[in-house]
Amino acid sequence: MNAEITYTLMDKEYNNNNDLPISIDPRSGWVYTSSQLDREVQAKYQLMVTATDGGSPSRSATASVVVVVQDVNDNDPVFSPPQYEVELAEDEPPGTPVVTLTATDADEDNRLHYEITGGNTRGRFSITSQNGRGLITVAQPLDFKQERRYVLTVTATDSGGRSDTAMVHINITDANNYAPVFENAPYTASVFEDAPVGTTVLVVSATDSDVGVNAQITYSLSSEISNEAVTHHDQEFVINPQTGAITTNKLLDRETMSGYLLTVTARDGGVPSLSDTTDVEISVVDVNDNAPVFKQQLYTATIMEDALVGTSVTQVSATDADVGLNGRVHYELEPKDREEGSFVVDPASGVIRTNKALDRESVATYDLKALAIDGGTPPLSSTVIVHIKVEDINDSPPVFESDCLTFYIPENSPIGTTVGEIYAHDPDEGPNAVVHYSIK
Repeated sequence: MNAEITYTLMDKEYNNNNDLPISIDPRSGWVYTSSQLDREVQAKYQLMVTATDGGSPSRSATASVVVVVQDVNDNDPVFSPPQYEVELAEDEPPGTPVVTLTATDADEDNRLHYEITGGNTRGRFSITSQNGRGLITVAQPLDFKQERRYVLTVTATDSGGRSDTAMVHINITDANNYAPVFENAPYTASVFEDAPVGTTVLVVSATDSDVGVNAQITYSLSSEISNEAVTHHDQEFVINPQTGAITTNKLLDRETMSGYLLTVTARDGGVPSLSDTTDVEISVVDVNDNAPVFKQQLYTATIMEDALVGTSVTQVSATDADVGLNGRVHYELEPKDREEGSFVVDPASGVIRTNKALDRESVATYDLKALAIDGGTPPLSSTVIVHIKVEDINDSPPVFESDCLTFYIPENSPIGTTVGEIYAHDPDEGPNAVVHYSIK
């Protein structure tokens, strides 16, 4: 009886055996597990075994027992967090760090291997295992136009083959790597010179392959004058910054300026911004807004009265600042002068010629009205006075007032007595009209 030994077990740290997963057979002293062990909860147990005999009074002895729980690979790696959200500019070069993932493994040998197992389109990303973490980096150049979003599946695997996955959402943001491009450069357009202010001449358009603010295009312009003789001008045209519509900003005058060369710039909203330029050549189309102008305010000429029909008297000349038909001038005489018929004018050259025999004694001077008329619709015209003096020739004999004159004188009149006066008239002028008298 005194030799019968009973064994008891107690947690040395807590001085009890409550909830211990390890028990002892009181008769044999075998220490055994009484419930499931979990090394990740407790890796070592400091136990005290007491052996007590059956004597009275009983005697006992104690011994320390250390139970070390050896690890088995019974835990999966766990990502924390299981989801990642990342924004990445498309112009980030290969090698750029994107995100670091962390997974933990409660087992003792917790060396983890990270691998991208899904969603890695075109192999744009790679991952390396560093100090128990997974570092995702850019492996290939990115292109926002090809892929704007990647959803990578990353797997962390321990040495025993247990694993966990995390989802990495990578949003690619557009980089301003495309400049605007004009669609139909260079541009040509025309506008009538009488177009009201605000008339749309043309609309330029550029496109940008970027998106968002990087593709928002603003238009601006500067201008030069096609006519090199003009060196300064106000801004005749403006452009809508958003639509690219070019409109007139003031009244135009083709006779002052016949054309403009505008430089239009399309600039995107990126930082730094990119731009493109194009030339816009605008021709100002003529309208018939100028009447012909004679080179002289008054034309004077002389013509001998015996000039042959068709003799050139003078030439009138006018210019028109318009172009084409609007600036093509022809000449006419006023209707009453045409009806009188003494003169005609060549419609093309403006040469005035005699149209019939002249007689200074009938008409000594002519005041013709010549018209210069352009070819516009409706036509515009100007008039000028052409003063023509007919020069006398001695083509008229003197004429006595009477063919027969009778004078009476006393027979005793002395020598030298005036008998009477005889008068003759010559319709010519100047020396041709001086009459000399003689008696035959």
